[in-house]
Amino acid sequence: MSLVQDKESFIFDLYGTLIDISTDELDYSLWSWLSTMYNDVGCGCTPEGIRDAYHRLVRKREEKLADAYHTKYPEIELRDVFTDLLEDHQPEEDVKSWIENIALCFRLRSRIHFQA
Repeated sequence: MSLVQDKESFIFDLYGTLIDISTDELDYSLWSWLSTMYNDVGCGCTPEGIRDAYHRLVRKREEKLADAYHTKYPEIELRDVFTDLLEDHQPEEDVKSWIENIALCFRLRSRIHFQA
């Protein structure tokens, strides 16, 4: 029997250990793009407005998770933040797949360095 078959799960720490990734969430074009995506579904937001709302929601979720798990560096699910940003504006297409695409594109557009 192989070592893999003996294990139920594996945990990988990808932050600076196996893969070196840097992102730039200060880049105005990232927030301009994100506000355009949300405006396309009727949210009516500015790049600055969505940036500020995003950071507020991230902090809120991080604080809640840090308190719940007594951890200093909680890892939140960004899909939940992007869902919260929708508020009452639901895209006509499937919400779950729209959020998946937004989350993936956000990470791709904010990435400034990737080295495996």
